[in-house]
Amino acid sequence: MMREKIRSIQKFSNIKEILTNKGLAKLGDPFVNFIYSLAKSCALGKFDAWKLPDKVLAQALRDAELRSLISQRASTHDLGDAVEALVVYEWLFNKCTIDEMANILYENLKTGNFSDRKKEARSALQAFTALLLEIRKKIYK
Repeated sequence: MMREKIRSIQKFSNIKEILTNKGLAKLGDPFVNFIYSLAKSCALGKFDAWKLPDKVLAQALRDAELRSLISQRASTHDLGDAVEALVVYEWLFNKCTIDEMANILYENLKTGNFSDRKKEARSALQAFTALLLEIRKKIYK
């Protein structure tokens, strides 16, 4: 019921509208951190969390070859917002479940190195690139 109400707030006619929607990005920020934290907790075998830097999300967008969908003048923050908007959109509109997304992240994090922030950022980048590549397949069906 709640998802139906959320979905009725706004309709999106194309991917660019999704990627640049600031409201979706705001909703996506804690959502992205949540699914990452679920996957990281499973990879570590203990509960843990981390707030993903925009820099990691922006690079994942580039690595998944989705950067061209955003204005060339977009900042790293804008690119991070685009990832957050896209990921939460995928969940809200039943394109991908939380379990599916967390599992993709986990599969790429389970051999990751979390000994310092720089190494964790590399692991997170690999995981989010994999997630965005899966989402990209759905976009370009």
